[in-house]
Amino acid sequence: MEIRAIAEMRIKPGVEIATVVECARQISSRAEEQDSATIAHNYYVDANRRLLVAHEHYEDSEAMIAHLNNMDPDVTQTLMSSVEVLSMRIFGKVSDELREMLTDFGSPSSSISSVGFTRR
Repeated sequence: MEIRAIAEMRIKPGVEIATVVECARQISSRAEEQDSATIAHNYYVDANRRLLVAHEHYEDSEAMIAHLNNMDPDVTQTLMSSVEVLSMRIFGKVSDELREMLTDFGSPSSSISSVGFTRR
């Protein structure tokens, strides 16, 4: 079952928005190159409100786990020390292993789809 994730993060005071955008660019580029089961991986910046929103789409829990394992630890550390995770919502059937990994990013909420469809 496909997994989608939306995370909203506040860019900390004193952190340059360009620094956060560069981290996001590196993470997303690496996912595109190495994570074949990542369907979409996008970041959006609201500079006025100093918000970074990640919108991610994976084939399944295992694909998201692979992405998390493939992330560059230095870039991830820079990003996570530059933001405060305000919320993380996961949509789809989340495996226990993925749920455990996501605790590093706060307390994500999850929902299983009950109706709808996805076109590719």
